Amino acid sequence: MAKQALIMGATSALILLVTFIENVSSLMVYQEQQTTNELGVKIVFPVNGRHVPVGELVLIGTSTDNEISDCHVYADWNDIKPFQKVLAAGPYRPDDYSTWTFSYTDHYHLIEEGANELTAKLFCKAEPMNLTKYYTINVTGIR
Repeated sequence: MAKQALIMGATSALILLVTFIENVSSLMVYQEQQTTNELGVKIVFPVNGRHVPVGELVLIGTSTDNEISDCHVYADWNDIKPFQKVLAAGPYRPDDYSTWTFSYTDHYHLIEEGANELTAKLFCKAEPMNLTKYYTINVTGIR
């Protein structure tokens, strides 16, 4: 009987140890994911270095934002401020900027003939300080 109790006690201790190791392993994987999932924003259309028609242009992009993070994406043209808020197009709209669009129109600025620098800015509220990332492409406006 004592031998059976000893085996059961050892088995319980082993199960606790295995559970502890699995939890520590899961925590390490989670922490690694958190450090490798960098904050980011990218313009996916138009492609950097391409020729685009002058006038109106739709910018399409992605970011690391999701439905629970407190981030916003903005766009500008040739560093003209203020940045303009883009339209969230992620599946959890209206605040999911995992995909987004922005239209260059006469309400802000049209694409001009020659060089045009287009910048996207991802701004996330975070503690202890806010986080910001930029992504810039250059396109050439043609008639």
